[in-house]
Amino acid sequence: MSLDSGSAKYRISAYGDGFLKVNDETFDTSVLVHPERPPQPWRPKSVDDLSNEDIRELSGVEVEIIIIGTGTQQIFPPMDLLVPMYDRAIGFEIMCTRAACRTYNILMAEGRDVLAALIQI
Repeated sequence: MSLDSGSAKYRISAYGDGFLKVNDETFDTSVLVHPERPPQPWRPKSVDDLSNEDIRELSGVEVEIIIIGTGTQQIFPPMDLLVPMYDRAIGFEIMCTRAACRTYNILMAEGRDVLAALIQI
């Protein structure tokens, strides 16, 4: 991790096995992170645990792009779960949570309106 000079309020400052840190707040659950909104716990514990409701929750957020971190490995959810994202033409990427944390910080530092939906490592 490196310090950047972006104006966002919420940055991922650290992550590792079983934790993720946003600014000075540590989470041991899955979490939603946005540059301008306080981080929130997110329900799913794994990709297999993702539900239609979880994806509908993401697709209802007005952002430029959503990054979905899938835990220790990049695992693509079933395509039928992602229909709400396609229907609303929301840009999204699926990657392991470590890569999602790094990508979120880069996009956030560029001033992009990004939401990270991170399943705990």
